[in-house]
Amino acid sequence: MAVFETLFVLAGLLLGLVSRGGMYLFLLPLAVVAFVLAIMNRPSPTGSRAKKIVSSILSVAYLAAVIVCSLTFFKDGSNDSVDAPPKDMPKEERMNSKINYGTLTDARDGHKYKTVQIGNQTWMAENLNYIDTLKMGCSKIDGYRWCNEATCLDRQNKTCDVTGTLYTWAAAVDSARLVSESVNPEKCCFCSAKCSMPAKVQGICPDGWHLPSDDEWETLFISVGGVDFAGLALKARNSWREEDNLDTYGFSALPTGLVHMEHVLLDSTAFFWSVSDSNCYYAHSVMVSPKDSSVTILKEIEKLDYLPVRCVKDDSTKVPASGVAAKPKSENSSPSSEVTRGFVKDARDGQTYKTVKIGDQTWMAKNLNYQYNEGTAKSYCYENSADSCAKYGRLYTWAAAIDSVQIYKDTKEQCGDGKRCKLPEKVRGVCPSGWHLPTQAEWDMLITTVGCPCNAGKALKARSGWNKLNGTDDYGFSALPGGMRYGDDYPDEKTVLEGRFMDAGHQAVFWSATETFDKEFAGWMVIDAYADNASTLASYRKRSAFSVRCVKD
Repeated sequence: MAVFETLFVLAGLLLGLVSRGGMYLFLLPLAVVAFVLAIMNRPSPTGSRAKKIVSSILSVAYLAAVIVCSLTFFKDGSNDSVDAPPKDMPKEERMNSKINYGTLTDARDGHKYKTVQIGNQTWMAENLNYIDTLKMGCSKIDGYRWCNEATCLDRQNKTCDVTGTLYTWAAAVDSARLVSESVNPEKCCFCSAKCSMPAKVQGICPDGWHLPSDDEWETLFISVGGVDFAGLALKARNSWREEDNLDTYGFSALPTGLVHMEHVLLDSTAFFWSVSDSNCYYAHSVMVSPKDSSVTILKEIEKLDYLPVRCVKDDSTKVPASGVAAKPKSENSSPSSEVTRGFVKDARDGQTYKTVKIGDQTWMAKNLNYQYNEGTAKSYCYENSADSCAKYGRLYTWAAAIDSVQIYKDTKEQCGDGKRCKLPEKVRGVCPSGWHLPTQAEWDMLITTVGCPCNAGKALKARSGWNKLNGTDDYGFSALPGGMRYGDDYPDEKTVLEGRFMDAGHQAVFWSATETFDKEFAGWMVIDAYADNASTLASYRKRSAFSVRCVKD
């Protein structure tokens, strides 16, 4: 290819990227320079002035053809994607016309919303679109900026009419009201004060309605067929690129994305705030993915991000997500005397582990220490020390934890690092026969059984071995801070954290068998030396190595 043709192709590709919303200030000058150089290197045609004009026209036409081709190539990374409906499509056209909707009128601004009964719950069938300007604004607490704010996608009010308003978590829970309550005031968005949320948080919702908790979201998922199929049942029919959404119950979830640092991210995905939070910086949200039938509760959404709100009616009957009512604990009972202890011997290498029954679950009371190395699925001793393995057990990459090699042999599913697959209901993984790698839901059940996320860490920690706050080990779980190993082959952090061991003495970090929407990440549970809480978090890089605790089948 001649020099001028090469430069024309380069200019066209750059302009195509710019047209798709690329880095204007960087790519546009490069495209102009490439075009000028192409003209300067164009062979000069001999002959009449007319031939030169025709040659110039053909060169420009060639450039235009390259731009058109690049636009097609770079469109959403695919040639066969279905265009999403325009953002200004009236919301009435996005709803299920076969559903008999109810109506809610917000007395604060007269706004009318459709509502829908799903199981024992009544939900708003549209995203909330209310702004209380008197309570909006930012303040600085403990050196951190907290915002009680709301916004519209693309900063356009007409977009709010369709997608609803997007709120920071502080605005969604109406932190201004919680702080000013005359009875039991709470600074629920600040790190400077502990917060005990009331049983129902009205938040920014109308009177008689409230911001849903994780349990209420999970009840909804169960009512529409379970987390694996809830996405299809809840997505609006005429608002997603995919055309096979059912919107069976009229919930009509819209792909709004979220706003992070003034940028709209993941605008082909639906998000909704939950009233539940992980700590003072992160809160929970529901995520409905565009090319997935399932739904996920994320636990690491920054509270300063802007997400939509769906409200649930106060008189909705709450059904426990597990289907089993929690048993109340007697204030005078001793948890240690209520647990059942035992042992299990791993037939593969002869190692014996203590076990403990906590509620309806039987857990290993010690971290797994079975050596596993299959290709890139590996396990490690902390700092490569055999003494560390004896004390803390081994650290496993997620592919090793799920035993991706065996899964492939059994199902031909390629799972593990960089791959997302359909895992069986119970993933034995690297655990002994009759035991399996716990899911996020099973970790959550453990935390709920011993208390709540705010104090479960204290109840699960061993009574010694932690650099700061030791635990009470009320249930014999005896969590030790085995730390972690950061993953290999991350180009952006290659010289910083690759292969580094960290946090022994400070953190107990355990894998779950739950994947996230991103093929590079999986769910995990963490207990920290500097806090009494325990948290199940949505995502960490699969190439990292964590401890494994097995739960009995």
